[in-house]
Amino acid sequence: MNTLRSRTVALIAALALLLSLGASPAVADEHTNPPSDQCENTWVELDWGMWSYQDDQCNLLKDRWLQDNGSWYYLDANGVMASYGLYEINGTSYYFYGSGIMATGWFEPHPYGPSWYAESSGAVLMNTSRTYDGKKYYIGSSTSEHMYPFVYDTASLDAVVSADVYYVKNHSTIATGWFQHDGEWYYADSTGKLARDEWRYINGRWYHFNYFAAMSNDKLILNDNGKTSYVTDTGAMATGWTITPNFLSKMPEYVPSREWSYADASGYLAEDEWRLINGTWYYFMRYWIVTDQIHFVNSLPYYFNSSGAMATGWVYARHDWSWEEQLGQTAPSYGPAPERYGWYYADPSGALVTNAWRYVGGKWYYFGYYGQMYYSTIQRINTAQGPQYFRFDSSGWAIPFAWIPPK
Repeated sequence: MNTLRSRTVALIAALALLLSLGASPAVADEHTNPPSDQCENTWVELDWGMWSYQDDQCNLLKDRWLQDNGSWYYLDANGVMASYGLYEINGTSYYFYGSGIMATGWFEPHPYGPSWYAESSGAVLMNTSRTYDGKKYYIGSSTSEHMYPFVYDTASLDAVVSADVYYVKNHSTIATGWFQHDGEWYYADSTGKLARDEWRYINGRWYHFNYFAAMSNDKLILNDNGKTSYVTDTGAMATGWTITPNFLSKMPEYVPSREWSYADASGYLAEDEWRLINGTWYYFMRYWIVTDQIHFVNSLPYYFNSSGAMATGWVYARHDWSWEEQLGQTAPSYGPAPERYGWYYADPSGALVTNAWRYVGGKWYYFGYYGQMYYSTIQRINTAQGPQYFRFDSSGWAIPFAWIPPK
């Protein structure tokens, strides 16, 4: 009995000592971490494919940067790894790939969008400012017309619309003169200001720069005065004869044909008008010369040969099946039907003869409603002496004779 009492007293004393030392009974609950030798510093996958990082105490790292295998990652306040997008951390923008790695240098956040740039610190140059050559410039955001390495001559986003645009070369200085970026050519004056939405006279040639400051090339440019100019594939404005893209022509796969145009000394293209060039008349339908066809101008038919020159005299040409539509009147019921190809005659003015006689080379010929010469036929034609019948031989030569048609 005395032995049992002694053991009970000893147990009570031991418990009292533990309580006095702040200890508790070794009873595990759901919040107690397992022994540290069961955890390690490693990535762990959370729900919905998200990732986090735990330390050797099985605690998730939260609201902090982590460097792993030479790359930087960020764990947010919930311990979730930043990924797939742009994050603002302590007032600075950073971009993280799907793998969670922080981007540096040039990268493409979207498959078909512009490239972005992040400094070695990871700071994305967007909606911020930097100083180059002793002057502060504003760097636009993804909603701005220009992004780095293009910068604005202003210190705030509010003034971007009216600000001049500059280009940062080698991430350190403002560019001047010609330079190329993403396959496009640009030009900056001696102060670094980019030519933009304007013409510039550079080294004896005129160049056009679009609203985004890129040099225009192989393009028709509509000027403020309503006239159109063309810049070649080198960007220089064309004068004289030049081949331009005709986007109105019907080509497969929407590829424009390329046809001849003419620009005067000021660079303005001939448009829907006649032009006398080196003694030859040409007609331009929109900006392109009419070639190898009969074409109506002010309801009069003209023929233009394969070089585009207006023809005079005898012409052998293909019939224009829009003839009646062009003249705005229905063909008469008399007279021979037009043939696919026929002989026509153009007066010195260039207009083809229709419904009229012409004395050519000592012989009389008649040209009907469709402008084609009558030949190998007998036709009744009104004359000053009244209706008469004429026989036209195979060469078109007209011979009048008295002839009574069968009843």
